Amino acid sequence: MRKLILIVSAVFVFVLHAAAQNRTVTGKVTDDKGAPVEGVSVTSADGKQGTQTDKEGIYSISLPASVRTLMFSNVNFESQSVSVGTKLTVNATLKTRNTNLEEVVVVGYGTQQKVKVTGSIIKLGGDKVSNLATTSFDKQLAGRVSGVQAVSSSGLVSEAPRIRIRGVNSLTQGRDPLIVLDGVPTFSGSNSSVAANNVLADINPADIESYEVLKDGAAAAIYGSRASNGVILITTKKGKTGKLNVNYDMYMGFGNAFRIPQLLGAADFITVSNEKLNNANLPNGAFADAANTNTNWFDNIFNKNPFVQSHTVSANGGSDKSTYYMSISYLSQDGIVRTNYNRRYSFRANMEHRPNRFFKFGNNITLTRTEDNDQNNGGNALSGAMAGAMRALPNVGVYSTTHPTGYNITTDNAALGSGANTRVIENNYTNIAYVLDKNIFNNQRTRVINNLFLDITPVKGISFRTQASVDYQTGVDFQSYDKVHGDGRSAGGTIFQQSLQSTLLTWQNYATFNKSYKRHTATLVVGTEMSRELVQNFNGRASTVSDPFFQTNNLITNTYVNQFSGGFYGKRGFQSYFGRFNYDFDSRYFFQFTLRRDGLGSLPEENRYGNFFGGSLGWRISEEKWWKQTGLNRFIDELKFRGSYAEVGNAPGDRFPYLSTYGAAPYGGVSGLAANVSGNTSILWETAKKINYGFDMVFWKNRVNLSVDIFKNKNDNLLFDAPQPPSLGIPNNRITKNIGEMENKGVEIELGVLLVKGKAFTWRTDINFTSAKNKVLALAEGQTEVTVAGPNNGTFNILRLNNPINAYYGYTYAGVNSANGNPMWYKKDGSMVQYNNVPGAAAGYYFAINKDDPNLGVATTLGERYIVGSPLPTWYGGFSNTFSYNQFSLDVFFRYSGGNYVYNLSRQEVWNSQGFVNNGIEVLNRWKTPGQVTDVPKLYYGRDNQVNLNGQLNTRFLEKGDFLRLQNLVISYNVDSKRLETATNGIVKTMRWYVQGQNLFVWTKYKGIDPENTLETGIDNASVPQLRSFTFGLNVGF
Repeated sequence: MRKLILIVSAVFVFVLHAAAQNRTVTGKVTDDKGAPVEGVSVTSADGKQGTQTDKEGIYSISLPASVRTLMFSNVNFESQSVSVGTKLTVNATLKTRNTNLEEVVVVGYGTQQKVKVTGSIIKLGGDKVSNLATTSFDKQLAGRVSGVQAVSSSGLVSEAPRIRIRGVNSLTQGRDPLIVLDGVPTFSGSNSSVAANNVLADINPADIESYEVLKDGAAAAIYGSRASNGVILITTKKGKTGKLNVNYDMYMGFGNAFRIPQLLGAADFITVSNEKLNNANLPNGAFADAANTNTNWFDNIFNKNPFVQSHTVSANGGSDKSTYYMSISYLSQDGIVRTNYNRRYSFRANMEHRPNRFFKFGNNITLTRTEDNDQNNGGNALSGAMAGAMRALPNVGVYSTTHPTGYNITTDNAALGSGANTRVIENNYTNIAYVLDKNIFNNQRTRVINNLFLDITPVKGISFRTQASVDYQTGVDFQSYDKVHGDGRSAGGTIFQQSLQSTLLTWQNYATFNKSYKRHTATLVVGTEMSRELVQNFNGRASTVSDPFFQTNNLITNTYVNQFSGGFYGKRGFQSYFGRFNYDFDSRYFFQFTLRRDGLGSLPEENRYGNFFGGSLGWRISEEKWWKQTGLNRFIDELKFRGSYAEVGNAPGDRFPYLSTYGAAPYGGVSGLAANVSGNTSILWETAKKINYGFDMVFWKNRVNLSVDIFKNKNDNLLFDAPQPPSLGIPNNRITKNIGEMENKGVEIELGVLLVKGKAFTWRTDINFTSAKNKVLALAEGQTEVTVAGPNNGTFNILRLNNPINAYYGYTYAGVNSANGNPMWYKKDGSMVQYNNVPGAAAGYYFAINKDDPNLGVATTLGERYIVGSPLPTWYGGFSNTFSYNQFSLDVFFRYSGGNYVYNLSRQEVWNSQGFVNNGIEVLNRWKTPGQVTDVPKLYYGRDNQVNLNGQLNTRFLEKGDFLRLQNLVISYNVDSKRLETATNGIVKTMRWYVQGQNLFVWTKYKGIDPENTLETGIDNASVPQLRSFTFGLNVGF
């Protein structure tokens, strides 16, 4: 017994002694920018003790007194050893590795290490976005991510972009990706019916830290029914622990119109116009005035040097418990057209507080006030700026002392004044300078995006987040058409005013479980999301305004004769349940499965819920022992194969797509109602089945990053109008059903190469390339094709099975008959026909033997139209070269696209018009004498439909859309920080100045304004030119 007591006492003393020798060491791990790093492995030098950092980069480890060194390692950073000695607090700063596979990416409701991602996700951040001076984030995405197209249909400032990820994924419904801001879906598109505006531009690009683009189904499946068109995740800047840092970012500059159409001067206009008239056996109608007036109408609608300026002041800092990022900014940009401008005031605050290791809460808030002033951008010259300027007569002036308005307008105020001409301009086209000065297209809006969140971490490996957000917009539209001249003249002036409100409420609750055991790691995310969207507006319209004075500010009672009112109220809500399971073994084999169940209140009750899922696998072959034994790891640093399959959805855009609607239908002087749309209670989700295979590779000592993806997306249950028998009495004999099918497939390549890495000089090249094809697989039962209505009452596109969506549909131009100047076309069977334009002879279509035969063949018709091309690019991408020498850097970025055609409607209906309007210089090459070889037919007044085939497509005006664009060129200088701090007594810490050129050059064979300035159908209809800009910028850190 005594021996036992002695043994127990000895063991107890030994344990006490051992415990006394252990001590607890704590610390924080940050990256080279001061941000906390989660998931860093912290171990003793012998590997016997170990732990990991939490979300705040904090760790705590118990160490024996004999341990003098700690090892810090993470796949994203270079490993580091730090001497401990007798210290109880040891912090570490890790240097980021130079490989894309090692970075952390946002994946929706969480983050993952890139090396463990098995879907197709591209991250864009760092200098690629922070060094660009852009007014909205979509301009930073354009050309920088494979599979993504971000273009605007005109050069209007605040034009909402058309963003497509891996092509067009619906026939009639929404095609834009879901935009998620700091974890919460947000509004996108435009919220005005009178002015071009881009609500995405409410997010100040200077506040953005990075983007993640979720391209394949497995990556986006966590968003279920809203993932069909892809997802863009935006992460804004957060506060960093440490002293207060204040930054001032500014840029200002000017621009000019890029690729202005070349039109006839006064002398050529007179010659050409009289030739048109004479060829139609009509007398001259165009004459020079005494002053030999020669007006360039573009000079009267364009800003000569539109100005842009942006100023952002931001502050960030914090302690171990609280961090903050705050910014305030002002943006002012003027458009090419002198009435077009955008003004934006914004404020952002991102704040986080962690009272202890269990809780963290915070708030992200954005306040924006925006004003957009616009003009009609359509092809209607009564108010369309470009269309009006292109048609206006160059031999008449803008102003007149004889008209009460001071402008050159006819005495009846109907059209542009004729000057010395004996004919009036065609179709009462206006004095566009007067129209721009008097008409108003204005939108003002206020927006609040507020996101509150609470994180709870009860134990290591388990966390819970609840997050509530509101995206609220309120605005006012005001539109006024002058009563004297232009669109409003026939109605005695018109006024339209509209109040708009949009609210999106979102509440998310989700838990994350993370467990590691030896070489196994599993992560489970489960949660719910509820969102409610409400859009409402009320508008008033007035006509026959008493005085132009009352057309400038507001809709005022008792100032007009006729009044009308209208409105809209649309509500819909989502109820969602989601989960994602990730497993990896030894960082070699990866598996992910995602499931989401969405309920949409605006669908019929029996079809309200849908289940969407995605699964993916990954194999990091470079971590296999046999791979390393082969010696290949000396050349290939990382290699991972991955594949995925998912079924996701696309929610119908209408608020009540399955209900019938009615409208007023007076008959015989008695009021009545009639159906406008016939409802269909069988409507359900559109779905997309997405397959993706790819690999990620890093080689040449982490200096080359290569990612390749092969994808195939099949979209079915697409909503489309199905024809119905007239006997059913259904409005328009059509009813919307889930009947369409479409396919997109292609290849994407991302390549980054650090070509030169020296002490003073570095050179990096980044290239992305996408090859894509689209085809329609199914329409309504029994349908093989459906024509698509186009602008100006024309028909230019068609949906036809096994062809791309919106394929061009028309005739092939054969040229000009050199004997008589007649235009010629090929029929579908390959035979050649010409239209006879000889005065006094029988007009019509006749067969032709060849392009030199002076005789007319047998009378015929053009016959059936056929597909002649596609508006969809089959390849596109971008490439950049970044050179750095000491503190200087040069960044040159190009975008490219091709494989498609653009239909130049301006060439057809304006530049080659057969009416009494101005033309493009192309008509100077017109046919005039027998034997002349040219592509421009003989002119003939009034025969647009015959000479140009107006209203129908023909390949004379169908042009290749291939282009190479020098999008950005930035030269910058970073002032040496040590010298700067010394010179300013530590007040100024960093300073960077730069000059930037945007949209500098475009190499293309397209004859129009811009090969990207098109509608979704590929038609260029009098679009406003893109802006070429030059800016100077300064970034200062205090």
